[in-house]
Amino acid sequence: RLFSSYAQVSNGVFVCLACSGRHRGLGVHVSFVRSLFMDAWKPEELSAMELGGNQKFRQLLEECSLAGLQLPEKYTAPAVAEYRRHLKACARQHVQDNAVGSAAAAQAGEQKGTALQA
Repeated sequence: RLFSSYAQVSNGVFVCLACSGRHRGLGVHVSFVRSLFMDAWKPEELSAMELGGNQKFRQLLEECSLAGLQLPEKYTAPAVAEYRRHLKACARQHVQDNAVGSAAAAQAGEQKGTALQA
């Protein structure tokens, strides 16, 4: 089994070094690749990986009869493009929801601290 040291963030999947090069060749609008260890990650990218996953993506490919296609045809298929858009929107919402939750928790902590000081 190959070790995944890269992520194809656009679709939320982990890939090996050899596949990362093939994915980079598709262009960042189709396949945005990040190193798991060498690159800086944005919150939305981390959320995409958390919400996506190889199993979910593989299931999509099988359900849409795309699994047997060549890489460019597979990743530019309308169903995959829609999955990519949906994952990006969900990841963005996940980050916003977590930011709101964190801000509310911080505010509650500040209010509690103020009440304790009074």
